[in-house]
Amino acid sequence: MRPLCLLVLTGFMALPAGAAEVSPFATKPGQWEMKTQHNGKAMPVIRTCVDEETAAQAEKTLASPEIPKECKALSQHTKGQEMRFEYVCDDPGQQVHVRGQGRRLSENAFESQLETLENGQVTGTTLIAGQWLGACPAQARNTIDIPGVGQMDMDQLERMAKELGGTAGR
Repeated sequence: MRPLCLLVLTGFMALPAGAAEVSPFATKPGQWEMKTQHNGKAMPVIRTCVDEETAAQAEKTLASPEIPKECKALSQHTKGQEMRFEYVCDDPGQQVHVRGQGRRLSENAFESQLETLENGQVTGTTLIAGQWLGACPAQARNTIDIPGVGQMDMDQLERMAKELGGTAGR
């Protein structure tokens, strides 16, 4: 899967963020820890601080039946605290077939799984577990701490995604 499509969909699945509907993901402001495995390999743990405005926008987006503009829904179902979907997404030069699910474990935790498929066979699996750690340190509002890279604000991350030809999924 190309980086742009993975970034858009992972952002859709993982970004923590009151609408009348409640998203299947734990979505509140504060510091979150994301543990990710891709194809069975643990990735660096990422901590992110999400401000109230970003959290509210993410809640609205994740509770909405709308799909990323780069994608066409083959199926999408939300039942209680769980969401399942299957999309075909346009990535420059190719189409990417993905399916996933997300589940709110509590207001402080969620888990999600994203699979890429080719010819009906799973070619990649990404698992994400999000845990709320508490309030953000004052200097870390709306930032993400990436091991080996350092701390970046979400606007900076979005600019990088646009340079790659898309959006960060916020």
